[in-house]
Amino acid sequence: MLQMKKTTIFTLLILLLATPAVFAQESENDSSGDGTTFILVRHAEKVSNSDDPGLTEEGKARATRLYEMLEMPNVRAIYSTKTKRTMATVQVVSDMANVPVAIYEPSPDKDGTEQWIKNHTGETVLVSGHSNTIPNIANLLLGRTHFDHDFDESDYGNLLVITVNGTERTLLHLRF
Repeated sequence: MLQMKKTTIFTLLILLLATPAVFAQESENDSSGDGTTFILVRHAEKVSNSDDPGLTEEGKARATRLYEMLEMPNVRAIYSTKTKRTMATVQVVSDMANVPVAIYEPSPDKDGTEQWIKNHTGETVLVSGHSNTIPNIANLLLGRTHFDHDFDESDYGNLLVITVNGTERTLLHLRF
């Protein structure tokens, strides 16, 4: 059952990652080129509520699942806040994809996310953040308010896939 669920999620992710190419071929009104795919995750389970905790064993397992889900797509950029837990969540992907993790401030503004879009046109970008920052980053990338509150502090399973192609911006909200 778990393997079937992982396969279904992986298939949905691959289909969404193909979406930018479809938009590029079908959109006559937009000549901005290839789309960009952002994969946003909250850090995995943390050891404690201290200032800068690492990951629990469950959190390390979740980080490994993230890598397994992203093994096929070609991640070209990885962003994380500078905390141990956010860095550890994407470290396996970074190591296996041979892509360094770039540090960003926890609450980027519209200019910052638009710069990500400009810098990574046509690429897949992984962003690791927090329960109180990832919803806002998603809203900024979408160019509209989709999330009107933070993620629950005890919920580590949200995975957001946002595809940006000119004015077309789509969201796929998955659980992992």
